[in-house]
Amino acid sequence: MKRQKDSGAKRHRRFGAPTQHTDRNRISSASNRKKHHESRSTCNERRNMSPTDSDDQMGFDQNVDYLGRAFRAVVPQWIARRGIAVAVSTDRPRYEVGDEIQISVEFENRLPFPVAVETPRQRLWGWEVDGELEASDEAYYVRDRPNAFYFRARERKLARVTWDGRFERTDRSSRRVPAEPGEHAIIAYVATEDERPRDETTVTLR
Repeated sequence: MKRQKDSGAKRHRRFGAPTQHTDRNRISSASNRKKHHESRSTCNERRNMSPTDSDDQMGFDQNVDYLGRAFRAVVPQWIARRGIAVAVSTDRPRYEVGDEIQISVEFENRLPFPVAVETPRQRLWGWEVDGELEASDEAYYVRDRPNAFYFRARERKLARVTWDGRFERTDRSSRRVPAEPGEHAIIAYVATEDERPRDETTVTLR
């Protein structure tokens, strides 16, 4: 199986399967990953995640949507990408150093018809802190196989993750260091190759 280092604008890592709710327009997502091991979790709280390389949908267990697959063939990708809005938020604007930070990410299809947003690799979406994927400087690998993020008409998907307020450092040995006091930028995005739907917020650590 061919594997290559993710060379996109941002490094891509994966998420575990979310909790599925009966309301098809609301999906909670969280994951806990460990290197060289594939696991799935339905819990809504997590520590900073570790890398893995497997086949799930990077956080959304997408059921077969035949109408969406049909629209994928006729809706241009530039329209699909521009139809998706991303909103990232935290439970509070200010925290103490070392506090856990609850991050919510909402993806909304603003179009009145289904769309499928294509991604160059298996990752569908990601989050970063100060430009570091999932608050880590580690290089990650994903399968060299494209994917697609499916949305029904006007559908909203909700993902929740927890950042533990630390950065993973791999320069000498794997270690986790608390984030410095001050402002830190949190970004969430759909993992497209071009024109990434994205949003950004900031938190202050004291």
